[in-house]
Amino acid sequence: MTQLVMYSTLARIEEQLADIELANLRRTYTITRPKFLERAIAIGAIPDFWATVIDEAPAEIDQRIQPRDVPALNCLIGIDVERFEVLDAERGEPRSIKLTFCFKTNQWFHDKKIEKKFFWRMSKNGWSGLVSEPVRIRWKERDLTDGLLDMAVNLWEKETDFKVGKRLASARDMN
Repeated sequence: MTQLVMYSTLARIEEQLADIELANLRRTYTITRPKFLERAIAIGAIPDFWATVIDEAPAEIDQRIQPRDVPALNCLIGIDVERFEVLDAERGEPRSIKLTFCFKTNQWFHDKKIEKKFFWRMSKNGWSGLVSEPVRIRWKERDLTDGLLDMAVNLWEKETDFKVGKRLASARDMN
């Protein structure tokens, strides 16, 4: 019995520590956000900054960049990281992030900005982590993914439509 009490006490303390860490992350984000925006402006004035960063990327990133991606990535002029679910220093989920990739006019795609959101979510079975949705890119002439991105987006849209349809049908059946 004593061990059970000790483990429940430890679990409660761990939960409190996690809450403190989230509160600190939320506060730190709201305090540092203006300085990160200022830094982004300074980076924007450095020629080929992002091309150099990508060229010198660590192996974890480099192994995900395909040779066919490099010309488009060389058009990158800015990256912004935003904790878009943070409402203020006291409210919002700080683990959700939005990456905004800014590009100069290029031969690959029409988009000047491509945004990718990662949502922090918890499931009923205890799993928690980041989830995202595929982002469509409006290609000009050549799709650098050879159609794989459009297929992923189309599949996700069909699955989403199917799930929404199931929920609507279930709600109608309950009434």
